[in-house]
Amino acid sequence: MATVSEFCYGASNESELASVREDRFHAVLCATMNFDQKFFDAYISKACESYPETAKAVEIKNRLSPLLLCPEPLRLPRRLKAEAEEIVSAFFALRELPKRSRKLEELEPTAPDPGNSSILMSYDFHVDEGGKLRLIEINTNASLSLLTELSYETMNIENEFSSSFRSEIFKSFMEEWQLAKIRATERPQAIAITDEDPEKQKLFIEFLFYKELFEKNGIETQIVDAKTFSFTDGTLKHEDRNIDLVYNRHTDFYFETENTRALRSAQLARAACISPNPHEYRLLADKERLLELSRPGAIEALDLTSEQKSAISSTLIRTLETKDFADPDTLWKERKKWFFKPKRSFGGKATYRGSSMSRNAFAGVVAGEFLAQEYVPAPVVKRGEPAEDFKYDLRFYVYRDKIQIACARIYQGQMTNSQTPGGGLAPLIWD
Repeated sequence: MATVSEFCYGASNESELASVREDRFHAVLCATMNFDQKFFDAYISKACESYPETAKAVEIKNRLSPLLLCPEPLRLPRRLKAEAEEIVSAFFALRELPKRSRKLEELEPTAPDPGNSSILMSYDFHVDEGGKLRLIEINTNASLSLLTELSYETMNIENEFSSSFRSEIFKSFMEEWQLAKIRATERPQAIAITDEDPEKQKLFIEFLFYKELFEKNGIETQIVDAKTFSFTDGTLKHEDRNIDLVYNRHTDFYFETENTRALRSAQLARAACISPNPHEYRLLADKERLLELSRPGAIEALDLTSEQKSAISSTLIRTLETKDFADPDTLWKERKKWFFKPKRSFGGKATYRGSSMSRNAFAGVVAGEFLAQEYVPAPVVKRGEPAEDFKYDLRFYVYRDKIQIACARIYQGQMTNSQTPGGGLAPLIWD
């Protein structure tokens, strides 16, 4: 029998799913995890209503962990919404600087401008002790967007950034197609959603939701392992089908491995619209950009308005390379002030809070390609009965200079675990 953890996030095939009786599964969850069954049932009902074809193909409730979904919203002061919009606008202005873009294109590995931007970027923040947004990182290919929208709909809460996220995100994909100028057609004929071994990804259900969204709008869509693409005669193919647009969820951000060779070839040849893409990662999401902006005088030298510079500098968390410190002993003594991340990390992987790291972990950090980011603790919110302390961060999903939806990620321990009842994704109410 599959473990509870495996079953929550989706078994590898339908026969495995069928082997686990649903009543036993939910009894185990209710007994051991104490999650909000009423909210979860309402959420699944909304998901089935919104994505009926997916609901026919799979049991949606068996593909989602209840612990991923917070059963109540998070209320925040409205000024933070305006602050987030100002920060996103400033970083987009930074992205648009032509001299900076050309300079970054020259770095290795090469990431030439494909013409389009990147879909579903996210700006992730903590709120500091002074009540200001502090930028943890910018991501390309952020997950959980459609699941976030379903939380808003289940709780009947307005998404103040767009009246219909599904409609807006589809329009954004079509804008990407137009910007890429692959062919003079209004829409792509075929879309591929890609990742490494997508059916084994914990959030495979979201790939199915996006597939249904595209197909509702009349575009043939496949979910594809990146290594199965081919690039032949100037065309990106999956099996015998030409692929026009790729919704890219792969974390080989610069297409450097053999498994993403066809994607890289198609990108360089401008043979398909790929979004997100390496160019956008280089401009905004590569943590090297945080290093550059943290250097003395770097922000002041940018060809931006004073308001844009202020927005960037006020949200930026100071970031250094570990080699910038005088020696390892000095860094060890100061470690409590810092949070350590690999330069190419994503999803909180291989990150360390300096105050709680071991000597062995520290030795690995010093020997590897790590960044030291000034430690800004996650804010705390009370949840549950009796009330417990939960940490949270804020995620804003962005296309170009516009926020399209936002959520809080509420957790104990690390968000990547998302194993505590009362935590998970939460919609935002702006007071």
